[in-house]
Amino acid sequence: HSMDALISLIAEKVAEICRRHPHIIAVGVATVGPYVYNEGSILFSEPRADEKTAYPLLKKLQEKISLPVFADHDAAAGALGYWWFRTSCNPHTRLMHIFAAEGVGGSFVLNGHPLSDFLSHAFEFGHIIINLHGEQCPNGCIGCLETYCSFPSFIRRTRERLSHFPDSLLQAKKDTFTIYDIISAMKAKDPLALAMVEEWGHSLGCGIASFLPLFFPDVVVVSDIMT
Repeated sequence: HSMDALISLIAEKVAEICRRHPHIIAVGVATVGPYVYNEGSILFSEPRADEKTAYPLLKKLQEKISLPVFADHDAAAGALGYWWFRTSCNPHTRLMHIFAAEGVGGSFVLNGHPLSDFLSHAFEFGHIIINLHGEQCPNGCIGCLETYCSFPSFIRRTRERLSHFPDSLLQAKKDTFTIYDIISAMKAKDPLALAMVEEWGHSLGCGIASFLPLFFPDVVVVSDIMT
């Protein structure tokens, strides 16, 4: 299993760091989601099947690492990191963090605690619906942010429009271009790449705006490559 290999790499890195810093008392790991907090497991969608498999992340890590191990959803870890280092742990700061990468995640820090502390799967930001008549995502939502802003959907939508932009820089890799190629083309003022990134930002902005009147965040942070 590829996850087992990843666990081994994490354990090796932890051991290396602990040899240099013997005062370390615990290990924190940020993980992709969906993450089941009460089980310490990641849920993976099975290909060509309407079911998910749970991988016992926390149990596997603890088997390889002698120190106490804590795991959290990457968006929640990012929210806590920003809150800790940029607001000096101000319990009155309401912070919303959007993690824009392979998928679209999110987390909220309220009263000094992430929503996941007391609502487990709360704030699945990627499944905010922005188009009632849109496409269906792998998790069953219709027209959610994942169908517009996740890397796979973003690349697919860009490829679908490529024929309308015969002079686009992306034509050179029309069947193989990646998110990095789109960003490079955007920086070179490529019309297709500019239009697609603008659409991406507009879609994400609609999702963020949906939450503003609900939680009134003091700070909204967007992180990862799409920033």
